[in-house]
Amino acid sequence: MEDLIYRNEKLREENNILKALLENTHTHLAYLDRDFNFVYINEAYASGSGHSKAELVGKNHFAFFPNPENKNFSGNAAILQSRSVFMTSHSSMWTSRKGA
Repeated sequence: MEDLIYRNEKLREENNILKALLENTHTHLAYLDRDFNFVYINEAYASGSGHSKAELVGKNHFAFFPNPENKNFSGNAAILQSRSVFMTSHSSMWTSRKGA
């Protein structure tokens, strides 16, 4: 039982470190599910997108960023089927209906 408590505490500490890293970077980070719904975004992403975390989390990426280049991104079946991490620095991701 003591070992389980120790492992839970270590996991909690590691989780706190990860959260601190994600929230204190200038890199725009977003975690999307396989349907391109936002699961998590950091403050840098929210700020750069012109939307709040509350506006984005749980919503579909393409509802906020509907430009044609993003549509091509969603059509990449290899990315969807691979279930792997996909990273992009595509600047058009920031074009929203608000013009942000």
